[in-house]
Amino acid sequence: RDRDTILAAAQDITRLRRWLDSRDTAVTSALSAVSSYPEKSLADATRTPVRRAERSKERAEIAAAAPSFADALADGRIDGEHLDALHRGMRGLDPAQRHALLDEAPRLAGIAAHVDADAFAKTVKTVADRLRAETGLDRLERQRRDTRLRSWIDRDGMWRLAGVFDPETGVKLAARLRAAKDDLFRNAQPATCPDDPIERDQHLNAHALIALLLTDTAAGTMGRPEVVAVFDASNPPDPNGPAVDWGLPVELPVEILAKIAPTADIHGIVLWNGLVLHAPGALDLGRTTRIANRAQRRVLRGWYATCAVPGCAVRFDDCRVHHIDWWRHGGATDLANLVPVCTRHHVKIHHDGWIVTMDHDRALRITLPDGQILTTGPPRCGREAA
Repeated sequence: RDRDTILAAAQDITRLRRWLDSRDTAVTSALSAVSSYPEKSLADATRTPVRRAERSKERAEIAAAAPSFADALADGRIDGEHLDALHRGMRGLDPAQRHALLDEAPRLAGIAAHVDADAFAKTVKTVADRLRAETGLDRLERQRRDTRLRSWIDRDGMWRLAGVFDPETGVKLAARLRAAKDDLFRNAQPATCPDDPIERDQHLNAHALIALLLTDTAAGTMGRPEVVAVFDASNPPDPNGPAVDWGLPVELPVEILAKIAPTADIHGIVLWNGLVLHAPGALDLGRTTRIANRAQRRVLRGWYATCAVPGCAVRFDDCRVHHIDWWRHGGATDLANLVPVCTRHHVKIHHDGWIVTMDHDRALRITLPDGQILTTGPPRCGREAA
């Protein structure tokens, strides 16, 4: 119950956490030297998500590029979040600018040892801005290039959206959201509003965005959800009805499905032991085109919720369709030759020597340059219906 004793315990925990960050970085660095896919090896060994292993790999790369930071981490003067801040600050720099920033690593490590990770991130940003030597217009153009938007599903099944926009676009978006919020809630607020004023404001912002994005347009069909109803004939009938894939790994009540169905584009697919018995549209295009059509993507989405590479959680809608027998080598744009992979793994397949083969039941075998082999069973095995 003594205040000083409690604070001393907190300091001990911080030192221990920093030591663990140092060991994690060292182990990941060693693993990267003996594994072609260290992120997956680490995730499997520690039973953690691949994304967490990817962050460990990023830290190991920064520590290798900036030994002064590796030493400060090993001595307990900084933690892994300082490495994360340095990694983020180097994004967008050209090779010469990155080298110049790394030349200042000893000085930056000294600063990091005396400030928290958030304050250090501001320091790195200041250095990066100086190295870019940008005019105001140069900076705006870079910020336009850096505009990003991503979405994901959290552990509670909520669809999350996060984006970064250049200031000019941000001002316009903020004004549009503000106006929509004022128009919608000037006289009344929804019953779902939280009591906390900050959370209430965020809740109203979300509803303003919903109103802006889901308002009917002249096109009529913009925003219509596409429903892929997958009937698996190899499994006993489900008393709750067929599996319905909405493109998101979330569960929707039957009542909500009934409301959405009349406004959705619905396509039925019948599978049996992984084979397609029925699907609308042309599924085999041969050499007429390199790009998979909508019919092929519907069937693939019925099979795969995510990237086909084991352990990868990138959703199907964010994946590319890859030719097992490469298009440039004469491969056909036929369903039996197509599989979804995320952009990062697509690069590894085409440029880093990953060899992918697929059996008749679509079981994958991925051979890495170091001889490690990753395998999967047929798609949809053990997958819960959305």
